[in-house]
Amino acid sequence: MKKITFLLALIFSMCMNISAQVECKTIAEIKSQPDKTKILYTGTAKTTFYNGTYNGLFMEDATGGILLKGYTLNGKNNNFDGDSYVTDSMEVTKITATWSVGSTGTAPGITVATADKKTPECTFDVPVVAQRITMAEFFANKAAYEGRAIVITDAKISPKVASKTYLVSGTDSLAFYASNLSSTAPAGGEMAGAFVGGDYNRFLLCDANLTKATEFYSFSDMAAYYKGKNYEIVDAKVGGAVLVNYVTKLDDNRTAIFAQYTGLTGLLQNGITIFVEGETQVVAGDSINGFVGKYTDAYKNVVDKKNFKGAYFNQTAGEALNVLSSNNPEVVNTAVNISDLVTSQLAMNYASQIIASRYTGKLYAKGDTYYYKVSYEISNPSEDSDGMIQKSDSIIVVGVNGFDLSKHVGNNVILSGVYDAAVINAQPTIIVRDADDILVTYYEFNTLAELMEAGEPLSSGVVYGLKGEVVLNYKRTQVNSGVSNTWAFIEDETAALALDLGAGDIDAVVGDKIKGLKGVFDDGVRYGTRIEHAPMYTLSEGVVPEIVSSNNELNVVKASLSEIISDTLKYCSHIVEVSNLGGTFQTISDLTGVRDDYYLYDMANPSAEMHYQPATHTGNPILGENLTLKGLCNFNCLDGYYVIYRISVSGGTGVGVENSNVEASIYSINGMLCIETEAGQTLEVYTVDGRQVYQTTNSSNLTEIADLNGVVIVKLNGETYKAVVR
Repeated sequence: MKKITFLLALIFSMCMNISAQVECKTIAEIKSQPDKTKILYTGTAKTTFYNGTYNGLFMEDATGGILLKGYTLNGKNNNFDGDSYVTDSMEVTKITATWSVGSTGTAPGITVATADKKTPECTFDVPVVAQRITMAEFFANKAAYEGRAIVITDAKISPKVASKTYLVSGTDSLAFYASNLSSTAPAGGEMAGAFVGGDYNRFLLCDANLTKATEFYSFSDMAAYYKGKNYEIVDAKVGGAVLVNYVTKLDDNRTAIFAQYTGLTGLLQNGITIFVEGETQVVAGDSINGFVGKYTDAYKNVVDKKNFKGAYFNQTAGEALNVLSSNNPEVVNTAVNISDLVTSQLAMNYASQIIASRYTGKLYAKGDTYYYKVSYEISNPSEDSDGMIQKSDSIIVVGVNGFDLSKHVGNNVILSGVYDAAVINAQPTIIVRDADDILVTYYEFNTLAELMEAGEPLSSGVVYGLKGEVVLNYKRTQVNSGVSNTWAFIEDETAALALDLGAGDIDAVVGDKIKGLKGVFDDGVRYGTRIEHAPMYTLSEGVVPEIVSSNNELNVVKASLSEIISDTLKYCSHIVEVSNLGGTFQTISDLTGVRDDYYLYDMANPSAEMHYQPATHTGNPILGENLTLKGLCNFNCLDGYYVIYRISVSGGTGVGVENSNVEASIYSINGMLCIETEAGQTLEVYTVDGRQVYQTTNSSNLTEIADLNGVVIVKLNGETYKAVVR
């Protein structure tokens, strides 16, 4: 009984200790308590920095600093209507909280429970006075600055190592986190923040207003760090290199260099206009570094889109720019929407760079001022997925180096040039450098894959030229609603494509290699979702391709019908060879009357079938089983399904053809001998004992002969073939 009484007393004592609240008059006393102690802080502390890593902020008194967890920016942003009451720049007392010494990956601090968030007594608008120290002072006594608001006046930050950055001083280092600013850290300068001790052991950069970064790894890092907050950095040092796009002398005292930073991936990033005194030897195509001077980040708040202005850098007099390399290739940022340049935050992506509009526009003049106007379609969010609305925008254009823009007024062109985001001109402007910046609506590609990868241009009438050679792999004429259209299908080593010749024709035949194609490309996709027809290339009027060679080998892709149906665009405009194929038909009645519809199906997967109308698309029906079909795969835009234009059929029950080099297709289906070849050929059929049973000069490309059985000999223009008919 005594043991039970003792245990109950011990448990009661432990519970009392757990729930007991310890009064602490200083932050030093809080830090001296055991882990998980409930405390009542009755001293007076100042709240300093918000910390984005935790829901809380830092506070300090004369004895030290500590992290106060449990408060967010919500209370500050909503005038204390939220669940957070304490903010920065206050004096606070009577805080009820739980002390935590911190464990692996966590920071020491006190946590206020939800029920106690509004209990502290607060005095508002107490300014933060951060202690200014050097790197040497900080690393010599880090513990003394734990939780305190400090400004390190000569901070040096390492480049990222395994996605982290470090505050470095000689051989000492400390993990560095940009809490309330961009995670892209500068290279150095004045850094305002607080040291989080314990196992967490990090320096948190907290207050942008007390931070004066002066060293950065690149202009791109600098722009990302400040995120358009209109900072001016005096005595800035910028690492990295930029590619010079354009150089212009403004007057005897100043020259402007338009440049861009290209990242490791080669992608275009932030542009910058650099001003130097007098003249410079730097020219377009140079890669330069050595930036020391004053950086002005004039990006307006993203809400104020119409007043966008680019960033610029004034190089300090006497500080030379270093030319790292010359004659670098020009990089053009294409597919630019003009509205992005004058009304959108996206203009930041184009400032000081060479841009080219993807839309065809028209130059016009108002007095001595030139404008470039484009019209385009955008999705209408208030309508269904097919709803589109028309928009138009314009931007000021200036010509330099004597280039006369008046010659192009009224012309439809694609405009290229240097984009000045209202740095040297009063308004956003495209600077046209020479005749190469006025692009006719024409692009050139080396291969079919490049052409198709570019996609259909957003502007109508843009001509795509193909510099490479292609082989004609199929050709056919189709009559739709009384209109005759000729199609050629072309291929190279990279892709295949339908070539619409309209009512015209070209001299090339299947197997010819041709070059010199120019035309309009249509990818067949509408509004990014629906395929209306196969990708096609319409030959421009008057273009006569040159025949380079003939009898070139064609690429034949072997596939099952199931594969073609499941990934039709992959096989479109290619010659395919489909084995294990069956053919059938059924009679269907609809509003148009009674008709026979024919189907091809995959014998291994009969549910995978392709409907076709033989009279329109593929000649006479393909029937039977165990067939191998060779033909051109295409999407029929009129009927909305894929078809295979038949080249030959082989296999099937009772069929055998000798001589693998035949230019004809000879096969047997359902007891009928079928011979496919060009019209005008002499056809003769004999039995094995030499008796002639059939003779004709064919008038079509398909001849069908009934009432035959067994082995027969077919002569085609003197060539002999053997077939079996059952």
